[in-house]
Order: sequence, then structure tokens, then C-alpha cells
Amino acid sequence: MLALLPLLLSNWKMVFYGGVIAAVIGFGVYEYHKIYAAGEAAAISNVERANEESEKKAEQGSSAVDACYAGGGTWDRVNGVCVRPAGQ
Repeated sequence: MLALLPLLLSNWKMVFYGGVIAAVIGFGVYEYHKIYAAGEAAAISNVERANEESEKKAEQGSSAVDACYAGGGTWDRVNGVCVRPAGQ
């Protein structure tokens, strides 16, 4: 280990610039990871919000169908409307 000391001291500029380059690369990797993690969190948030919206719409649609059957009607799946018998 001590044998490397004269070599490092004689090439101090190369060691210094190598350290600077390593620090710049390390900082770049750190920033990339930070941006990647932020994008991942945003994507997860968007998916969760879309899931909540779809659950609400499914509940609304389900309640409309249930109300149709409770009122004595038949749900038309093609047109998405309640068909009530004549006279109701």
C-alpha cells in the first residue's frame, strides 16, 4: 500500500481529475435516481387516482342497474338503459 504513495503523489493531477470525474458521475447517478423515483411516485399516484375514479363510476352504474331491477324494469345491456314495462 505504501508503495503506491509515491506513484499517487507523482501523478497528483491525474488522481485529482479522476476524483473529480468520479464525483461528477456519482452526482449524476444520484440525480438520475432521484428523478426516476419521483416519476415512479407520480405514475403510482396517477394509477391510484384512475382506480378510484373507475370504482366510483362502477358503483354509480351498479346502483342504476339495481334501481332498475328494484322498480320492476329490465336493464338493456346494449343501450345501457332501463326498459320498463308499459304501464309503469
